[in-house]
Amino acid sequence: MALKDKLVVELSMEDLNGSGYYYTNLIFPATEGQVEDALQRVRGIGREDNLEFSVMNYNKLPELKDIRISGATINELNFFAKRIEMLNENETAALKAVFNKHLESEEIDDWIDIKDMINLTYG
Repeated sequence: MALKDKLVVELSMEDLNGSGYYYTNLIFPATEGQVEDALQRVRGIGREDNLEFSVMNYNKLPELKDIRISGATINELNFFAKRIEMLNENETAALKAVFNKHLESEEIDDWIDIKDMINLTYG
C-alpha cells in the first residue's frame, strides 16, 4: 500500500508547564517502535492519556482531514487503520458513504469519536 494511502495523524501533547505543545506526525498503522519514537518526540511517555490526535491526511477518507479524534488511544488508531486496510474496494466505497452520512447526521464540527469511526468500518 502506498504511503499516500496511509492514515497520517498529528500527535500533540501540552508541555508540563502548560506553556506550549509538542507535536509530531505518526503514520498508521504503526509499529511498536514507531509509536514509542513518536511518544518520545512529544514527551508523552507515561502521559499517553493526555495525547491529542488530529488527522493530517488520509486519501481513503479525505473527509477526515483536519478532524480531531476524541477518546482515542494509539492502539485504537492502529486498529482503525488496520480495519480499513482489510476492506476491499466495494467495502471502502460503502464506508465512505456511511461516513459522510454520519458526519452530516452528527453535525460534527471538528471532533469525531474513535469508537464511532471503528464501528463504521463494520458497516
